Amino acid sequence: MVRASSCPRSHGRSAIVGHLCCADTWRTAQSRSGRHCVAPSARLLKQPLFRSGRTGREVCGLEKESHRSTRRVAGLFGAMVAGAAGLTAMYVRLIRPWHQSWGATRAETAASMAGDELVPRPNWDATRAVSILAPPSAVWPWLVQMGYKRGGLYSYDWLDQWFGVLDRPSANSLIPEFQNLAVGGTIPIRNDPGWPVVALEPYRLLILDIRRPRLHITWSFLLTQQLDGGTRLLLRYRGLAEPRLVELPFSAFLDAAEFLMTRKMLFGIKARSEGLAAQRMLDADDERFDS
Repeated sequence: MVRASSCPRSHGRSAIVGHLCCADTWRTAQSRSGRHCVAPSARLLKQPLFRSGRTGREVCGLEKESHRSTRRVAGLFGAMVAGAAGLTAMYVRLIRPWHQSWGATRAETAASMAGDELVPRPNWDATRAVSILAPPSAVWPWLVQMGYKRGGLYSYDWLDQWFGVLDRPSANSLIPEFQNLAVGGTIPIRNDPGWPVVALEPYRLLILDIRRPRLHITWSFLLTQQLDGGTRLLLRYRGLAEPRLVELPFSAFLDAAEFLMTRKMLFGIKARSEGLAAQRMLDADDERFDS
C-alpha cells in the first residue's frame, strides 16, 4: 500500500485532496499506476475542506466541471477555426475570381495596360469596368478632382469618413479649382501621404502609384470613347503586399471590402458623368432656343 501523497491523481494538492477524486477517478488512477491507492472513505468525502467549507465530493465535482468546460471551449475554438478556413477557401475559389473582373470582358482583363510595369508581379490584382452614357469630356473632370477636401471618392461616403479617408460627402458638382491635376501632383487622402500621379493623359489615362512599407499599389484609370458616343471606364488595380502573419485572417475581409468600395465608386462616377452630360445637353438646347 502506498501513502496518499504518492497517488498519481493528487494534482499537487494535499494528500487528502489527492484522494478526493471520487470512486471512478480513484479506480482509473489505481489501474494506471499498477499500485494500490487508498480509496476515499464516504465520511472523508463528506468532510468540509479548508476554509471554503466544500466537501471532498464538491471539490471533485468542481474539478471535473472545469475539465469539461476546457474541452468544450477547445472544441468550440477548433470548430470556429475550421469554419473560418472553409469560408475563406470558398471565397478565394468562387467569389474572388468573379469580383476581380467585375464588369470587364475577358479581352479587357487579359490585355496589358499602361501602369502594369510598375508592379510586374502582383499578388493582388483586379480589372473592373463600367459603361457610361457620356463622352470622356464629361467623365474626366470627376477623376481629376478626387481626394480629401476636394471632390471625394464617390463611394460610400459614411465609410470613408468613418475610416478617416474623407472629411465630407463626395461632391455632386464640378469644382473648377481642382481641374488642373498633373504628373507629379498628388490626390490627397486624409491621414495619409496621398496618392501620387505618375502618368496623365487628359480625357484618357490617369495612373496613381502608391508605395507604403510592405505595400505597393497602382490604380490605372483608362477612358475609351465608344461608337455610340459613350465612354468605357476601365480601372485596373495591381498590388504587391507583404502582410504580417497576424494580418492574414483579415485579408479576405479587406479584399471583399475593397471590391464593394470600388464598385460603388465606379457607379458614383457613372451617375455624375451621365448627369453632367445631360445638363450640358440641356444648356446647349437652351442656347439654341435663345438664339
